[in-house]
Amino acid sequence: MIRKILKWIFYLIVILIVFALLPSGFLGKMKQFVNWDVFLKTLKTGWDKLINFLKEATGIQFDKIPIKLKEKFGIDIVLFWTTIKNFLANLFGKLANIFK
Repeated sequence: MIRKILKWIFYLIVILIVFALLPSGFLGKMKQFVNWDVFLKTLKTGWDKLINFLKEATGIQFDKIPIKLKEKFGIDIVLFWTTIKNFLANLFGKLANIFK
């Protein structure tokens, strides 16, 4: 147990030394990437590019899938997705408030 604690203390010291040696200009540029708004915008852009790539590569029309599933199985995917999305948005919102 003491070995693990010493190992983590060593890692912390190494990280602190690295940050001490980095120039302040570099750290100033890195601040923009450690921002919740920029991070969420980057994730959204990546998701949109992935969906566009899959549309172009496979020809699948993702907006038609929920309608066909509702016709075949009677499952309202849009309502189900909206419920999950709202739950995750509330959860991540609460987590973001904790870390602010």
